[in-house]
Amino acid sequence: MSRHFAITCAAFSVLMLISFGFGGESLGDEDARDSSTASQADTCNKADSSEADSSNKADSSNKEDTSNKADTSKEFSTKVASAKLKSGAEGQATLTIVAGKGFKWNKEYPAKVTFEGAPKHVTLAKTQFKQFGGDFKTSEKRADVSVKMTGKAAGKETLLAKAKFSVCNDTTCVIREASFNVSVDVTK
Repeated sequence: MSRHFAITCAAFSVLMLISFGFGGESLGDEDARDSSTASQADTCNKADSSEADSSNKADSSNKEDTSNKADTSKEFSTKVASAKLKSGAEGQATLTIVAGKGFKWNKEYPAKVTFEGAPKHVTLAKTQFKQFGGDFKTSEKRADVSVKMTGKAAGKETLLAKAKFSVCNDTTCVIREASFNVSVDVTK
């Protein structure tokens, strides 16, 4: 698969040069790239890329064209096992990403999960989890992230986590993002 991946990336790079390098359009111009081209570029680079400068973005008064948006509902699904624990005790929640039919979890992509904000009722052992840091338990079809926490005050809250990861089928790998709402219930 890595030979096929290298050939695909090389061919894609040549197409990018032809399409964008000699056509006078900026690589940062989001209107010039469709979502599949952006996904392939991200996959070949295998690194986080920053968004284009705001000066390169289209006028905000233009309506967004969603006709070229990829339908990600068949590529993956997410699950959350919420946490119920006592104040002062340790507990955990589990976040799961399951590759869709015909897709596999990409173990070669530096997937990560990041929690946003400061929880009021728990203290998280970590706020960022990385696949290459050993924080993900992966298989062919799924990835699980165990989020350890300690209850600090009684109450309920919902924690927000964002994931960036990749799944692959027989022809391509795509980079996707997902949000998780993690319910936490701390009792006395």
